[in-house]
Amino acid sequence: KFSAFKMEVAEVFNWSTNTVSMKYFLPGNRKTLITISNDKDLARMIKFHDNCATVDIYVMIEEVVAPEVSNMPASRSSRTTLSQAVIPIDAAFDVVEDTNHPHDVHFVTPLDMTTADAHDDAIPTELAPMLPLSSSSDEKLAKAAQQWQNNITGVGQRFNSVTEFREALRKYALANQFAFRYKKNDSHRVTVKC
Repeated sequence: KFSAFKMEVAEVFNWSTNTVSMKYFLPGNRKTLITISNDKDLARMIKFHDNCATVDIYVMIEEVVAPEVSNMPASRSSRTTLSQAVIPIDAAFDVVEDTNHPHDVHFVTPLDMTTADAHDDAIPTELAPMLPLSSSSDEKLAKAAQQWQNNITGVGQRFNSVTEFREALRKYALANQFAFRYKKNDSHRVTVKC
């Protein structure tokens, strides 16, 4: 389903399917774009927007980034030496830019719910608030926590920075009532144990 949908959208704009990225917002959460990268993600998007008349899908061209190559040895042991330095090769790319179409396209498409297999039963139909309501300040916290429940949606979700990810994780953990510990926490990569 997803690959056919992605191919159809890419063909409309004469883009390569390798560089097309599709994202959407969850209903009621206009802060975090959720990436659609497989059939399950597409089914989730449809399920989340089951009661909506339309869905805003953002189609973007992503740059192909070469993997980082390190000249450092894999081990920090003083006995470990690198027998041959790895030198990254700067490959020239022939790029043809299509100026007839914008790079970021905003679609408003009605959902077609005619296929029976479009529903994923593993997805909850509603997300109940996790915190009890007892006072006005508690009510504000409960509303915030309910919004934070969707800060992290799954594998493939992208964040603008490590700081944004840490903040989203902190709020997500509060809303979903679990603890976590940083295993690695630097400016490029964060590893967490929940």
